[in-house]
Amino acid sequence: MSNKEKVLSTIQKLLNQAENTDFEEEAQAFLAHAERLMTKYDIEEALLAQAGKPISDSINKAQFWFDSNNYQGPRMRLVTGVARAHGLTDIIQLHPQYRDGKKQVAIEVFGYESDLEYLNMLVTSLFMQAGEAVHKPDVVAQMNAECYYPAHKVAWKNAFMLGFASKVASRLSDAVKEAKEEVIQEQTETTSQSVELALIDKSKLVTEAFKTEYPRTVQGRGSSAGSGGGSGSTFGHKAGQKANLGGKSVEGKRGALTA
Repeated sequence: MSNKEKVLSTIQKLLNQAENTDFEEEAQAFLAHAERLMTKYDIEEALLAQAGKPISDSINKAQFWFDSNNYQGPRMRLVTGVARAHGLTDIIQLHPQYRDGKKQVAIEVFGYESDLEYLNMLVTSLFMQAGEAVHKPDVVAQMNAECYYPAHKVAWKNAFMLGFASKVASRLSDAVKEAKEEVIQEQTETTSQSVELALIDKSKLVTEAFKTEYPRTVQGRGSSAGSGGGSGSTFGHKAGQKANLGGKSVEGKRGALTA
């Protein structure tokens, strides 16, 4: 088993522990440990690369496919929010395709394989949690009290998902920042290399790979879905605050929302 596989295996166990505990503080501690391990691995790999030594990781890309429907935009926002919280900013939306008889659209994220695998671990669990949270009795009751037509429910659920994605991304950004500060301080005490410069160099390589494949890209506009969703955003925000940021890698649909 390679060092990368060992690190990811340990992180998956920590995220499983975070999901299985009923205590929020304990879950946060497991998440913090997972973020710290991931950050430490990234920094160690960056320092090796800066020193001209071989590394066990490589640049790749991951695609996240979604059915082209009313909930496409907010669900894509969750992936991009989690990705950016972890420094994965080289992202592009692909042209729609028909896959398995359905029109689908994807976003493609560039990064090192370990970071992409970690991203997949997180978003798979978060989609399942969002799908469960929006169908809880109190949430459904509030939605039904505010919405009189099917289109209103679509807008409400979109607002819920956007609120969920926003809160989750904010929590992850805080966790990543804290882990990075701790590990950089620790590494600075043991090496004369610039940790910050090593990370910048590593990030530049990802961006170069992205630009090589997509030399011409344009900035897209954010989705306005959910802007008229009543209190959906507030309820989604609350669900995002309670979400376990990690958990078992669940195969299957990514957080299906239905009208």
